[in-house]
Amino acid sequence: MVKVEICFGIGDRFNIPVKDKVVVVIDVLRASSTITTALANGALKVYVFREIGDAIDFHRRVSNCILAGERGGLRIEGFNLGNSPREFSRESVFGKYISFTSSNCARIVDSFKDAEHMILACFLNISSVCNYIRHLSSKYGLDVLLACAGRYGSPCSEDLLCAEVLRDMILGSIDKPPTHDFSQFLKLTSSGRNLIRLGFNQDVEYCGAVDVFDVIPVWDGEGFVAFRFKT
Repeated sequence: MVKVEICFGIGDRFNIPVKDKVVVVIDVLRASSTITTALANGALKVYVFREIGDAIDFHRRVSNCILAGERGGLRIEGFNLGNSPREFSRESVFGKYISFTSSNCARIVDSFKDAEHMILACFLNISSVCNYIRHLSSKYGLDVLLACAGRYGSPCSEDLLCAEVLRDMILGSIDKPPTHDFSQFLKLTSSGRNLIRLGFNQDVEYCGAVDVFDVIPVWDGEGFVAFRFKT
């Protein structure tokens, strides 16, 4: 049976062996939800950078590229977009590359950038992610590492909840998420309350919706591209 492990983004790096594992990075509020939305709306690829300067440098070198990201939950000055998934509409991102940086998720992605299989998960795509993981595990004998991004090095309850639901679905304990909307739970979390304080109440509601997309952000060694797994 597949082994599913949950870990948290405590400290600077995970230092966890990832050979023969599918790494699933979870940052419900908001990067996983934002990147999933961007790819679902036709972005060509999302390049994730840990440092603001690296994101800016890449944006300068690549044509047809949007500069997006946040620090402290707010759009970085001079950037085209922040980290609000609602900004990444089809009109804004279709057919474009995105140079992206964030406070938490980018650090975790950087930690696992050499993994053979890395994907992003959130409530918006949780069932599609589950089906794809089951396929990879069955075909290649891979175990699963659910890496919760957390917030500034501390665990987040929304990432843990998403990881636990996804784990139970992968293992067959449940066949679908227990609800179609986790937004009320998200509003009670520390991250959710912070976003509401910053004026992003609609983001919190948006990120709590379940199975809005069938898109899975898959790491190709450089960035995340859209993948749709057909069962």
